[in-house]
Amino acid sequence: MVGHWFAPEAAQGIDNSRRIDVLPLIFVAARGSRKHIRARTPIGNRTLPNLTDTLVRSLPAPATTKKKLAPDDKLKRFFAQVTRDGCRSFVIRYSIYGRERLYTIGKFPEWSIEAAREEAKRLLRLVDQGIDPKEQRDAVREAPTVKDLTKRFLEEHAPTRRPSYLTNNKLLLRNWILPEIGNLKVADVRPAQVEEVHRKATKAGSPITANRAVSTMSKMFALAIRWGMRTDNPCKHAVDRNNEIRRQRYLKPTEFARLTDALKAHPSQGAADCIRLIMLTGCRRGEAMAARTDQIDFEKGRWVKPPSSTKQADDHAPPLSAAALEILARLVREAEKARTPYLFPGRNHKGHIADLKTSWRSLCKAADLEGVRLHDLRHSFASIAVSRGATLPLIGALLGHSSPVTTARYSHLYDDPQRALAESVASVITGNSEPAEIMSIKTGRS
Repeated sequence: MVGHWFAPEAAQGIDNSRRIDVLPLIFVAARGSRKHIRARTPIGNRTLPNLTDTLVRSLPAPATTKKKLAPDDKLKRFFAQVTRDGCRSFVIRYSIYGRERLYTIGKFPEWSIEAAREEAKRLLRLVDQGIDPKEQRDAVREAPTVKDLTKRFLEEHAPTRRPSYLTNNKLLLRNWILPEIGNLKVADVRPAQVEEVHRKATKAGSPITANRAVSTMSKMFALAIRWGMRTDNPCKHAVDRNNEIRRQRYLKPTEFARLTDALKAHPSQGAADCIRLIMLTGCRRGEAMAARTDQIDFEKGRWVKPPSSTKQADDHAPPLSAAALEILARLVREAEKARTPYLFPGRNHKGHIADLKTSWRSLCKAADLEGVRLHDLRHSFASIAVSRGATLPLIGALLGHSSPVTTARYSHLYDDPQRALAESVASVITGNSEPAEIMSIKTGRS
């Protein structure tokens, strides 16, 4: 027989003094027994049943209200909840700091009555200590994710850097970082997840990209600390970065001559002029492509680069050679005639040119240059400066290096000038007017 505590006519012989007013609970009589309502604790005129999985499964859906609660005999403030559509769950109801709170533990049957009751005990202990578990959970739910951090990173931090910084980081975020940790809470990211991003990029054959991804994440989490999203940086000591072997390719005079001839014959003279400017100034590719007419100071013979276009994010105004000024004077005239602020305008004079890869591949093929990158023109500029006796600080200032460590990579190029100087000093000491001839000494077994 199935009936309700509120329906004595459906449960003949049941004492009405034992009914429950919180919810019309079902009881099931099997062969005359009341197996689901044996444990009863009288409270006034009410008796609280001992909730079981079977009883929770049998709770009727309320007909007039959205949801109702069935109290538990074993644990005060712990209830089984049933909604109008028949959804069942476990909740605790408590008061803290003058506020009434209802906290949902989980749905039935995913949560059993025993598991839910144990969780309720843990939560109610927090309440007794003055901690609001609902407030805690809401704070976790509302906590920013890595996607939220990314949005702020791109909107607030990236625009303060040069344009290529934004472009490169967008690629790293889209291809490697967000697919792996984008949905995680910022506070929940651990070194293991950072290491996984690095491992996947490395395994895909992009070891340098893997290192750059870690650098981007490290900067993002450093900002997260500043913005109060977490207290530590999970990238610190998270991975052993891949070795990066710096390429040292310097063009020889004969290679420069072949490249010069190829530039004259190149069909896109706009791209050719941009590459000529890199050759003659040692500037970075992005600086050349984004060069503007108002940056060239012909009176002082300098190229005044704003912080937004330089890697060191600082003003840089290197002096220009006569050959560079001659090219720039022509480019400025052409830009003013076309009414564009850029020396190397893009298609339909919108913005500036964005890429030189196609032109550079064509030029390398025409000039028979093997393994030469466009950036190697900058290194070659520095190598020539070294051969002319320029000091490392002077070269660093000319190239716009923010750190002496960057310029120090060219120190090995001083070997020949230093050897010549040593021979010159030795000739004075020994009294020989002619320095000794420098011979190559072979070592090892023949």
